[in-house]
Amino acid sequence: MATTMILKEEENITQLSEEEAQKIPLESVTTPHHVLTLLLVKLLKSVVLVLICATFLFYIVLWLLTPITGIGFRLETIVTDRLSSHFLSNISGTYLLYSGPILVFSLLGLLFLELNKTSFRAQRRQTRSSSRPRCGLWSRSSPRISSWRRLSTQPVFVNKLIGVVTGMDVVVILMVLFTVVWIFLQFYLPQAHKIDTSTPPPGTKKWILKLAQAAIMLGRTLAFSIALLFIPVSRSSPIMRMLDVPFEHAVKYHKWLGHITLTIVFAHSAIFITIFSYENNIAHLVSWRATGIAVLAGFIAAVSGMIMWITSAHYIRVRFFDLFYRAHHLYLVFVVFFVFHVGVQSAGYAMGSIILFFIDRYMRFWQSRRLLTASSVRILHDNLVELKFLKSPGLKYTSLSFIYINLPQISYLQWHPFSIASSPLDETQELTVYIKSLGTWTQSLKESIQSSTNHHDITELGVMDRGGAPCPLSMALSAEGPYCHETNFFLRYETLVLIAGGIGITPFMAILRDLLHRHQSLGQRAAGVLLPSTVELVWCVRRTQDLDILKQICPAAIFQGITDSNLKIVVKVYVTQPSVESVNLQVVEDSPNLMINTSAIAQPANQSLRYISPVAGTGNNMWVAAVIISSLIGFVLMLGIFQTCVIDRYGHPTLEHPYLQWKQVVFFFLSMIMGIGGFGGVVMFAWRTLSNNANQDLKEQNLSTGSLNIKTSKLEKGLQESHLSMIDVEGSNMQSSLLDQATIKKGERPNFSEFFDNAKEVYVDADVGVLVSGPEGLLHSVAVACRNQIFKSSNTKFHFHSVSFSL
Repeated sequence: MATTMILKEEENITQLSEEEAQKIPLESVTTPHHVLTLLLVKLLKSVVLVLICATFLFYIVLWLLTPITGIGFRLETIVTDRLSSHFLSNISGTYLLYSGPILVFSLLGLLFLELNKTSFRAQRRQTRSSSRPRCGLWSRSSPRISSWRRLSTQPVFVNKLIGVVTGMDVVVILMVLFTVVWIFLQFYLPQAHKIDTSTPPPGTKKWILKLAQAAIMLGRTLAFSIALLFIPVSRSSPIMRMLDVPFEHAVKYHKWLGHITLTIVFAHSAIFITIFSYENNIAHLVSWRATGIAVLAGFIAAVSGMIMWITSAHYIRVRFFDLFYRAHHLYLVFVVFFVFHVGVQSAGYAMGSIILFFIDRYMRFWQSRRLLTASSVRILHDNLVELKFLKSPGLKYTSLSFIYINLPQISYLQWHPFSIASSPLDETQELTVYIKSLGTWTQSLKESIQSSTNHHDITELGVMDRGGAPCPLSMALSAEGPYCHETNFFLRYETLVLIAGGIGITPFMAILRDLLHRHQSLGQRAAGVLLPSTVELVWCVRRTQDLDILKQICPAAIFQGITDSNLKIVVKVYVTQPSVESVNLQVVEDSPNLMINTSAIAQPANQSLRYISPVAGTGNNMWVAAVIISSLIGFVLMLGIFQTCVIDRYGHPTLEHPYLQWKQVVFFFLSMIMGIGGFGGVVMFAWRTLSNNANQDLKEQNLSTGSLNIKTSKLEKGLQESHLSMIDVEGSNMQSSLLDQATIKKGERPNFSEFFDNAKEVYVDADVGVLVSGPEGLLHSVAVACRNQIFKSSNTKFHFHSVSFSL
């Protein structure tokens, strides 16, 4: 078992975090070649890290100093003169100085991530001289959590409107706010002083001039906030991945940046509307000049932004999510008319993150357009569905990952995120998700499964999807992701407290399976490695029926030596509505080892199965970098061709009638589409082709080795042996599930303040990882309890982590 796990980890080496690299042993010996490789990789990492820091500092300093000294404008002139060419006209300086750093930062981030994985591979070939793990993405750490890391795990503000705000969140938002205010004031104050000390034109009042200057400088400041706005909303943003900030956490930064951006947009628009109204020139709102600022385009962009802002209000987002989601697609209108409003050159101040967002969106399109085969579907009870998908060999993820699932027959636009309940260390080629029927979309999915079982012989038939592959559902599915942390951060804690509400338990199932696999692979050596040794699971559910999901994990089936190990798993369940009858499982007579509630559907083994594609923004870092570079080359090349062959020929600035600005913008977006879709598409096609070849080789290998043995009983036909591994074991201890080990309290809710007071007495002088997944109310209650512990004298530190996903 241990050998198998080690080999499996070698195959999945590119997904390892720093914690994993230190905690999965190898039997190889140290050689001078391995030591030299490791030193070289570390040197390259240091060089790349220095370049990343230098790029970041250059970008921030450029924005801070430009309003004071005009250094940015002077550099633009110098760069444009040095690159003087009709190929890109006069826009090269703006894009190189302001969009270039973000693009370079992203490419260096991908290189750093790849070097990280290479260093893990080299490190694991060395004999461990110490069992102390590397706990960070950037440097070595002691078993105690560093103060800098603790800043990101301590709740500071807990509010329904802003959510849970940690110390690191406060630092980030204050830095952004300071920069925004600084840029505006340094642009505006000199102009206001100039107006005060000069004589205004006849009939013009100074306050009108000051208001106009305030609106203009707000417009200049807007470019900075837009430049940041699209970084966290890119689901596979290289920048956020390098910082180990997953998409579900980055969304809150997008929300805050959105509020800042649209506040500036509102103020900018409102001031000009006030001035136009005062001057009885409201018709100026619909003016669109051939060159310069297009007022109507700006007005359209502002209106689309206000619609997105209003529909993103907490009340609307929670109660009318479809309205919020559909309205947010107006970002396309906002971006397009923003460029029409300011022109191609001025848009260069903010286009870096926008280009990266569209590249990310294009890669998501390539992955999500592939229809999938659900290899197994089960309804565990009346409102809980288990779906299993096959994963391709190149698909990498960690134990706190989620994927988006789409059912085109229900809605082409609705993509719903679901946590992955399986571990990447499971000896199976599948991803498992659990879906609770709570709304229209999930209810339609359950009805589709029930329809399939009612109208088809599941041992002989499969519904055909458009790709010709049979699927056990009456509707096709698509998936996108997985999205996850770059590191399994929970491994740095010796003690874990997992607090879940309802279906929020699913990510913790992956963590438990992951830890069981790691302790199993380490065996007796686990005591000398800093793996979590105590796990306390607290689960709040409404009904007893919901407890059925705990039967899906049998600890002793994964970790045979658990009774003699130092791993301790405590399960506490709070059933808030105990009056509901207990779950009633139906045991299939001809398959006594397989317990099913209502229905099970198995995929026929002799049919072609469709994998979740690894061609995604979170996939191979070098392929992602190749897509970005090729897209940028294509974009610049096509933009230069349009500039040289069309704009310069038919609308040179020296002519009496310059080429209309709106046509330049059209060619700008055509260049972007052709660069990303054409040049980037070629790389995506090559990536997908090689990935499909690898998948085909794996299928042939599986068929030749018989690794996908198929049961022949009626309901088991088409299921892999791994489906039954958790219950097809001998001995009563092996058959004990988490439900059998749980302490169940009915009619109660946990008192988290009391819970953490007791926990600090048990886990003395320890760093305790507190992971929470569930409803917003549960999240806030636990965050408040953790925050209150900060003010109590204790050496026990509780580190709060939200693993809930919410838009």
